[in-house]
Amino acid sequence: MLDPTVCTIDDIPALTLLEQYLCDAYIHNMETLERVVRPNWAFCSVDAGGEKLARGFANAFGAPLVVAHKQRDYSKSNTIESINVLSAEPVEGKVLWIVDDMVDTAGSVESLIRALGRLKPAEVNIIAVHALFSPPAAKRLTALSNEGLLNRIMVTDTVCPGTLPDKIPGLEVVPSAELSARIIRTILTNSPMGKILRTFDAEIYLKSPNLFNQ
Repeated sequence: MLDPTVCTIDDIPALTLLEQYLCDAYIHNMETLERVVRPNWAFCSVDAGGEKLARGFANAFGAPLVVAHKQRDYSKSNTIESINVLSAEPVEGKVLWIVDDMVDTAGSVESLIRALGRLKPAEVNIIAVHALFSPPAAKRLTALSNEGLLNRIMVTDTVCPGTLPDKIPGLEVVPSAELSARIIRTILTNSPMGKILRTFDAEIYLKSPNLFNQ
């Protein structure tokens, strides 16, 4: 255990790794960002509490924000009565990216993805930092993929996914080694942490897409 009264703690935003990976793997240049991403993509929260995470992605890429609001049945544990999807633009035909801090049993995202499917998006994807994948997450995600409701799942390796990449269709694991190395270098050289902690901007990154120059 660390005592924050005697030890300085910085919360490193690992979501930046996923934002950078989106640029490197799927966007590549400013033309794609402007002509494909901004008019055709949207970032969606898992629930109202996750709006801040999804909004961060929406702002970083200049794309629309979609907010999911769950109505729970509190007389039963882990039960969702309904999901309302709030968006300033139609979801139909959009490439949706559901943003969350972690995927545990995948119950929340499963309910959301099935609700989004009725709105006819072009595709639905998941972005999450921590891939806990507690049972029956693999079964749920595989079923969604087999039904054509889920395209890809993007996570980091902060929690080792083991053999799951071979079992869950469309799972992509983003390594965190470079970010860890940069943090270590920053500490050893007594450099400021500001560059690591600053808000990600896809436009700036695409003009200089090098992790160690950011």
